[in-house]
Amino acid sequence: TRKEQITRPNLEYFNGLSSGHVSQTTINSIMINNVDEPNEGWYTCLACNRYGCAEHDAYLTVLDLCKGVTCPGDKYCVGNYAAGHGHTCECPSFCDRAEMFASDWVCSNYCEEQFNESIMKDDACKNDKFGIEIINKGRCRKVKNPEI
Repeated sequence: TRKEQITRPNLEYFNGLSSGHVSQTTINSIMINNVDEPNEGWYTCLACNRYGCAEHDAYLTVLDLCKGVTCPGDKYCVGNYAAGHGHTCECPSFCDRAEMFASDWVCSNYCEEQFNESIMKDDACKNDKFGIEIINKGRCRKVKNPEI
């Protein structure tokens, strides 16, 4: 619970349930998923039983592992939050699975033929080919070497 939102339970409920002959150990935990900067701040863990309450404060620091990272071309940053450090620059998906297999040859401004525009964009992203464009639909025309 955020520190400013903490409330204390009524301990009379716990005292009324106790016979003094039963003991129980329970381990509870809380996982806070998908945190972002507004979640940063002080939190209090409050554990209570019939004997009273114990509390501990902790500060949650939110790390943006992609802050200040500029990925090349169409790539976007993906932080390695499992490790708590590092990042990779990854390519987005340029089409759905069905479009990936649609035959529609294109010729790029890199004079390369690709099976379709989606594959052209995917190849350009993975190989850092910037400013990729379709020059024409279909196969590339033969390039003639200039005569000198």
